[in-house]
Amino acid sequence: MEEVRGDVSDVLPVHVAVMEEVRGDVSDVLPVHVAVMEEVRVFPLTCAVQNYAWGKIGLDSEVAKLVVGGDPLVVIEMDKPYAELWMGSHPKGDAQIKDNRIAQTTLGQWIAHYPACLGSKVKDAFQGQLPFLFKVLSVNTALSIQAHPNK
Repeated sequence: MEEVRGDVSDVLPVHVAVMEEVRGDVSDVLPVHVAVMEEVRVFPLTCAVQNYAWGKIGLDSEVAKLVVGGDPLVVIEMDKPYAELWMGSHPKGDAQIKDNRIAQTTLGQWIAHYPACLGSKVKDAFQGQLPFLFKVLSVNTALSIQAHPNK
């Protein structure tokens, strides 16, 4: 099994590493890595973008810059807001796995097919669902603070 040490900024937001197995505490591994019982893999992701009106416009948005960084062929509309980049398996924005070694699928479908990738404690506690949605926000207008303690 390979270990990831040091700066992981080049791994986020577009990759989920899939490792053969995880021993012990996985808090230093998630959310960047997901474990499954297969060979070590890194899956590039195409993450969902939310175009809320409060987001920064075009390439002024860090979200738009991250999207282009993950896929240079993406066209950014210069008059459109790019407010949030969602990295996870939310039903309204499930990340797409982009890897020619596997059939095209979403992160949510991958987790449903390989629930052990969450680790037994997380899988059992959250009924086989990824228990977080990592977001990058690019804010042009002040926002209220949001918390969802029951989710």
